[in-house]
Amino acid sequence: RLARSSAAQSGHARAWEPVRHDLPSDMWRDKAGAFVGWCASSLEGSQLLLDWLEEARGLRLETIRRFNLGWNPGENGRDLYRQVTHWGLPFERNQRGKERSIWLPVGLVIPIHAHVDGAELARVKIRRAKRTDGLPADVARPYEDGPEWARQAPYVAVRGSSDHTFVLHPEARVFVVVESELDALLLAQEAGDFAGVVALGSATAKPDAPATEMLRRAGCILVALDAGTEPGGDPGEAAAWEWWLPQFHNA
Repeated sequence: RLARSSAAQSGHARAWEPVRHDLPSDMWRDKAGAFVGWCASSLEGSQLLLDWLEEARGLRLETIRRFNLGWNPGENGRDLYRQVTHWGLPFERNQRGKERSIWLPVGLVIPIHAHVDGAELARVKIRRAKRTDGLPADVARPYEDGPEWARQAPYVAVRGSSDHTFVLHPEARVFVVVESELDALLLAQEAGDFAGVVALGSATAKPDAPATEMLRRAGCILVALDAGTEPGGDPGEAAAWEWWLPQFHNA
């Protein structure tokens, strides 16, 4: 069991209030659902990518199907763009005065459903096709497309997504908290119903209100976030471990 920080031992945890998020609009969920379905078919049709997911990430075909993972091949290998109003988002102008677009980069598509609110589709994340991920040469590519602010971002949340916390097996009594959604899927595959999984998407992110209520009822929380202790690691990741212990007595 991890040693608790001095803040936890003294009982003086910083005040924190979890946030309750709204779902995206019906139109956004319809468009996003269609995109996810198209990408799932694309992945199912590529044995190269299925083999990569099993060899590099440990994910078997039944897991890929169960969680509806997909692959966005783009158009002629280039990222896709869709006008925001076509997905039910408010009209916005970009810097060129034209309607702003939703960026859908080539890569692995991960649909995330709210574990409350009827398990509706809440967010779509895309793991971009990075050459250093060991991807097959015909699909791997450099980070050269997309908005300049996101050129080096390995993950992209599709514009309009909500920030619902990703939870698997919410009825569990033991939960493992991880950073990556792909790590969460692997844990769910291997642990089955033995443990629930919470993926934050970032070591410094916090669970939303429904996930917080669920975690506080749990018998035990295993915090397995990236440590950030390796040379050149993110100090914010190491600090994230300290945050959990005072907030959750069962962590």
